[in-house]
Amino acid sequence: MVGERELAYFPGERNLETMSKLIESGVEEGKRPTALAGVLGLSDAKMGGTKQAELVLALARRYQHPLAERLAQVHLRARSALSCDNNFLCQAAWMMAGGVSPGVEVVAAVSDAEVTALLDSAKERWKVPQPIPGWCCDGTHSAGSDTRFMGVWSQMYAVCRAFEHYGRVDPSDDWRPEFRCFDGLTIEERPVDTPASTSTERREWIIQRCIQQWVGSELQYEDWPGYAERLMTREEMITALRECEQRWQEHEFRGHNVVNQPRLNPKPLPDSSSPQLR
Repeated sequence: MVGERELAYFPGERNLETMSKLIESGVEEGKRPTALAGVLGLSDAKMGGTKQAELVLALARRYQHPLAERLAQVHLRARSALSCDNNFLCQAAWMMAGGVSPGVEVVAAVSDAEVTALLDSAKERWKVPQPIPGWCCDGTHSAGSDTRFMGVWSQMYAVCRAFEHYGRVDPSDDWRPEFRCFDGLTIEERPVDTPASTSTERREWIIQRCIQQWVGSELQYEDWPGYAERLMTREEMITALRECEQRWQEHEFRGHNVVNQPRLNPKPLPDSSSPQLR
């Protein structure tokens, strides 16, 4: 999103020369949005995906950036599949301009047995094919129109907000308007050498139960006794949410952040299923 915005405000012509200089300027000045804008603009300059990857690879070698070089090579090794995809190239430009990914060197171990089991499971399921869920079909990577999980920044921001609100990511949850960010003007960033945010350690979560009542367009929830009197950290809330879902499977629960969304119904409605009445 920041790269697209930078490109939208670029005053010059979008050709190979100007976009190449934009990438170089972003790399040399450590301006990541500028470097991203240059890569995004290569498509406007009518440059094919393979040529884009070759250009980024050449820049990575010039600036002696092994990680960016590796990303460009990943694209080139799968050039047919990635002919219309610049994700790896944008990552490479981001890193050359000073961007850091904490998981870039992490390689998850996968055993042969796990792969075999996964393939066997897929073959078994394929004997009775099922329709692909609508939330998997975003209209870009497939047919469909549900863009929530397509991977673009603006949509992933909404996914994070949904997780903050519900304590989970579930396609069946209501995607509230306030989850979305339309301005694109403020993006918070943590300095590379700074410890991770302590927001997960703040006590601002409780558990609520859906009472299956609507007020206007808002589905109502109540505080769940035993899980709302003391504020929890996000990790504690997730554990508590799972516990509630296992113990009271007839109810629908959510994790509620009392800082982002003040309590609307602070006092629970007593009923026979309440844990305090058992």
